[in-house]
Amino acid sequence: MSFCYSDSLCHLIGQKAIIHSGKCRYKVFICNITPCYVKAIEVCSGNIKIFNMSHIDFIEDCRC
Repeated sequence: MSFCYSDSLCHLIGQKAIIHSGKCRYKVFICNITPCYVKAIEVCSGNIKIFNMSHIDFIEDCRC
């Protein structure tokens, strides 16, 4: 995922989303989006996760 997508993802800050990275899916609450990374809180564990933009395949809006 290129850094140019960070501007179009800003509407997801403060929302639940599913981040797909490799073969893993993470249900998270998005806290911050920068051109280089996404900072989020994992819903099931409460752990803070930092995802490098280059490792994110796509981000799915979670309506749950």
